[in-house]
Amino acid sequence: MTTDTITLAEEGSDSGPAKQIAKAIHEHQPEHFATKADLAELKVSLMIWNTILAGLIVTVLKLT
Repeated sequence: MTTDTITLAEEGSDSGPAKQIAKAIHEHQPEHFATKADLAELKVSLMIWNTILAGLIVTVLKLT
């Protein structure tokens, strides 16, 4: 679900500056913000690296 930032800005009492900020965020959103898919991919990568590091730690502890 995406949030319509312009609609949220228009709901405020002084919507001029808020609307400009909402438009600026909306224009740059695809380039500069992570999506849910990006975060899910990162989560999988971190879980894989966590598993690898845990295995390395166990191996090192067994060797000492």
